[in-house]
Amino acid sequence: MDFQRVRQFLIDTFTDTFGADNEPGNMAYFLSTAYSAEALGKEWNEEGYSTWLALTEQTLVGVLQVRINHEAEDQLGRNTLEIQRLYVSAAAQGTGVGAALMRTAIDHATAAGVDWLWLGVWEKNFKAQAFYKRWGFEPFGTHIFAMKDDLQTDWLMRRRIQSID
Repeated sequence: MDFQRVRQFLIDTFTDTFGADNEPGNMAYFLSTAYSAEALGKEWNEEGYSTWLALTEQTLVGVLQVRINHEAEDQLGRNTLEIQRLYVSAAAQGTGVGAALMRTAIDHATAAGVDWLWLGVWEKNFKAQAFYKRWGFEPFGTHIFAMKDDLQTDWLMRRRIQSID
């Protein structure tokens, strides 16, 4: 699967999910910066960054990306992984794609021996919050997600992977 196809899937899925709730100029700016080929290429070359794709036949229907990110180390310690993106196309939601990607994230975190798997989710994305809660994630804090000049609140959610002695 080529980089541009995955990049376009991320842009399309983000737009489908959040476009109606955000000012078009803010969305355009965010997508042109956070989802530029340069920004995504830099992310994907970070140490500890992993990407999985979900395909139905040859159609891309989901993307999972995890990374080492120390933003939450004050609350969780340094031995963590962040789910940076778990995107499922609207057409594939409810088909088990999200569950398969989440199982992959948990299995990867378990194999890596991390203490916590964590993520950020928009406070108004109730569907995603419910999905994460079903997988054992619990809120532990917040951070600001800048959609250009619209500062939004993301919930930080965590799931214990390893027992901490």
